Amino acid sequence: MSDVEFLELVLRYQDGALGSEDLARLEREMTLHDARRVLFAETLMHAAAAREEFRHQAVRRPEPDRPRYRVLSHAGRPLLASVMLGLGLAIGLAGGRLVWATALPDVSVTSEDVPALADGGFEVAPGALPSGFPDRVGVWGGDASEVVAGGGVQGRHCVRFVRPEPDAGTPHGRAIACDLFQLVDLRSLSGRGGDRGDSVLELSAAFLDDRLENSPPSVTFFCQLYLFRGDPRELHRVWPGTIGDAVATGSAEVTTLGAGGWRRVTARCLVPREVEFAVAHLAARPNLRGPMPAGLFADDVRLVLKSQPALPIKVLDR
Repeated sequence: MSDVEFLELVLRYQDGALGSEDLARLEREMTLHDARRVLFAETLMHAAAAREEFRHQAVRRPEPDRPRYRVLSHAGRPLLASVMLGLGLAIGLAGGRLVWATALPDVSVTSEDVPALADGGFEVAPGALPSGFPDRVGVWGGDASEVVAGGGVQGRHCVRFVRPEPDAGTPHGRAIACDLFQLVDLRSLSGRGGDRGDSVLELSAAFLDDRLENSPPSVTFFCQLYLFRGDPRELHRVWPGTIGDAVATGSAEVTTLGAGGWRRVTARCLVPREVEFAVAHLAARPNLRGPMPAGLFADDVRLVLKSQPALPIKVLDR
């Protein structure tokens, strides 16, 4: 797939006009190519900035004799492609690189890995992971899971989901998913003050359903992020009863029936300034009652902070 074809899929995704088959193509391209994941994220951020600027311009009084323009629409919904043309988006045919020619304020987005997330490739300690919700930052823990060699996305190992187990806080509850957790200290995060605008945390992981194609039951993989204030060392005593106390959350999922290859899932949420730590949560859930299917894996877990400058906002009384 060329860069032009990929960008067309991204624009249709933004406009809500992407069917299931094309959505699968888009996800596959981003799973296989790091550069296209970056292009996808940058396109979404630039489009958000453009919409915000156009919204502000819509309530400003036009200057005398200045020509006015409108964005074409189809079936009552603005076309994102027209917005991109208005921004002066040009595709360099020689190298397939994007050139943004725009008079908007500088909306350069910074992206940085959060180093406090430990062992995202499961390379530190092969074998069974610690049982139960972790009681300290920087370690994986949860339901029965094991780090195995071979076939990983990053490095030599990946983690295999073995079986669901009840949470210590609800020992008599029904265990329907195999869960993995890590507490992540966020107090040292940059980009949450000064002249910075909104910051977004992205938790992503690659999941693999290694069964034969169309093997029931279907399995849903989850990538979830919870942001909290307070002392992370106390959370294990009351989990999962304190999920409702999270100051921000993000969740994403994908459902498989085997033979789909590695699929990357990304959860996103805004980062309030008062946040002190996060819970990174991975899970695999069979969608029918019964034993946990074999061949369910996760690898290459990443936590990324993306920030952009605060855009100028002018409040007008009407």
